[in-house]
Amino acid sequence: MQEPIEVFEHHGCRVEIHIDPEPSDPREDDNIGVMVCWHRNYQLGDKHGFDEPYDFEAWKATQPGIVVKPLYLYDHSGITISTGSFSCPWDGGQVGWIYALPDKLKEEGIEDADKCLEQEVENYDQYLTNQIYGYRILDEQEELDACWNIYPLEYCRSEAKASADACGRLVADRKAGELAQAIADERPDMAPAP
Repeated sequence: MQEPIEVFEHHGCRVEIHIDPEPSDPREDDNIGVMVCWHRNYQLGDKHGFDEPYDFEAWKATQPGIVVKPLYLYDHSGITISTGSFSCPWDGGQVGWIYALPDKLKEEGIEDADKCLEQEVENYDQYLTNQIYGYRILDEQEELDACWNIYPLEYCRSEAKASADACGRLVADRKAGELAQAIADERPDMAPAP
């Protein structure tokens, strides 16, 4: 396992924050939007049946109420994706669109489609830029809890602290039990009655 990017103590537990070595692609989750992308070097977004951008544009024109946002890719020592264009015309440009159909928005109860699509793109960008995390909660003896595929980093920290709160209580209870057992072993006359 790689070295943690952060380590701190919380409620008597050691908390390690790691970059997730095997994050899952958020486009494989159940998403509201559909990402249609074309790039000669990368397979991006979702699988789709549009051979070229023109085909998508023609189809989009037949879909009343569709919500569409452009997707831009910046490709320089790694890739990043956004619904806003990048300032460098040589390394950045439009790579596709993300869209949501009105029936899907209604079915899911989504009121702010733009915000929902922006969040999906942000999640995908975190995946592409290796910003998905996990945590491990440890005491001196063992790993008490772990969780992976969490983003953004602030949320991972928050979840790790909540887990450490619960684990810290378990560690304290275990130590109290061990102390009681040690006292009982030393002084059988002080052992609690069965």
